[in-house]
Amino acid sequence: MEPNLIELAVRALADTYAEKVVEQPEPEKLRTMVMQATQALKAHMEVPDDQVNALVETLSSRPAYSSTFEYTRRQVARWFEVPLDEFEQTPMAQLEPEVLFRHIFYETQLANWFREWGYDVEVGEELEGLEGADFIPDVYARLSTLHGNFQVAVTLFCDNPPNTWRALGMLENIEAFAPKGSEFGQRDIYLVVTPFKFLEQASTHLRIQAHQEDYYVVAIEGDDLQDLERIPNSNVRKDRLQELVISVARTKNGEHPF
Repeated sequence: MEPNLIELAVRALADTYAEKVVEQPEPEKLRTMVMQATQALKAHMEVPDDQVNALVETLSSRPAYSSTFEYTRRQVARWFEVPLDEFEQTPMAQLEPEVLFRHIFYETQLANWFREWGYDVEVGEELEGLEGADFIPDVYARLSTLHGNFQVAVTLFCDNPPNTWRALGMLENIEAFAPKGSEFGQRDIYLVVTPFKFLEQASTHLRIQAHQEDYYVVAIEGDDLQDLERIPNSNVRKDRLQELVISVARTKNGEHPF
């Protein structure tokens, strides 16, 4: 996790605490929350104690300091993986800092992968489908070629285990956004990504929707995600992800999507 992403996560965590508890967190309280949250990514990064201490001291001494980051409440709710209308009423004790840190990390990582592959990428963009149905993927990637336009929408699930009701809700959202005959359809891909493993009910509904819809619904879970992360070469990583999509396509109708 790059230093600027750590600053972003710490800043968002501190601002959320200040808003919900109506006071700035004590330095030690914030430091403890940050250290616990970074433990969730210990396999991916090392966050030096002096960097955390410097950020905490800056936030504690100058809570309104000018940050290089701007974010909305909607973005912070998305990073915590809580619907915006529920986020307003959710107490700080029920929010998980580690989800925030994981989400920012994987969101950035996936967006960078698709940029490396030549896609135009939007993060947290609100998309409008048929009849005004809205859908907000964490990462939305589009590629225009001589053969047509290709779209990939990504939703992250960074709690452990992934929230089944949220997974079902997101499947309903994309179904409303992209009914049969819509712009998001054949050969487009909906990636549902988690560093963990979906529970049985969510996995069942993912399989059902993968068979029913024109687009491909592809779950990238713990082991597969780790495999992708370990691949140092961008093109080899793309080939590996393509294999996962082809596997879903063959299971669906015996077809090849590319």
